[in-house]
Amino acid sequence: MTWWEIILLLPLVAGMALGIIGSIAPVLPGPHLIFAAGFLYSWATGFRYLGAPTLITLGVFAIINLVLDHLSGAIGAARAGASRIAIFTAAIAGMFSFLLGPLWLVFVFPVLVVGIVELLRGRSGGDALRAAGGVGVGNLLNTVAKLIISICMCIVIIAGLIG
Repeated sequence: MTWWEIILLLPLVAGMALGIIGSIAPVLPGPHLIFAAGFLYSWATGFRYLGAPTLITLGVFAIINLVLDHLSGAIGAARAGASRIAIFTAAIAGMFSFLLGPLWLVFVFPVLVVGIVELLRGRSGGDALRAAGGVGVGNLLNTVAKLIISICMCIVIIAGLIG
């Protein structure tokens, strides 16, 4: 490894660290930062250390994360017995909640929307609360999954650099 390739490890490590932080903080797209850092390092070093298999693996992890990000609330609502329209609403609310401004709304908005939809459909308060809670649990489990995916991506990068 040349001296400039070693210097290029600094932004790679910074991208990986920000990615792990971003897997918990909704303001940063965690796994996508890790993918971008790995790709940029690979490109800058002529794909010598992180080749196609590594980048494909990172890309698959990033796609899995993207799908989970958009569907976790809907999956949680479905598991909690929500109606089909509430499940659909949870998916839509999950996709667009990041546009609302304050970060806490990313978690709260889908939960509130599903609870309101269930109440408007004439379901009992308990059923609406259970469906809304399912969205919250789904989003919480998504955060855990995102952290695991980010750590796995970092392991893939380290293995690519070592091997």
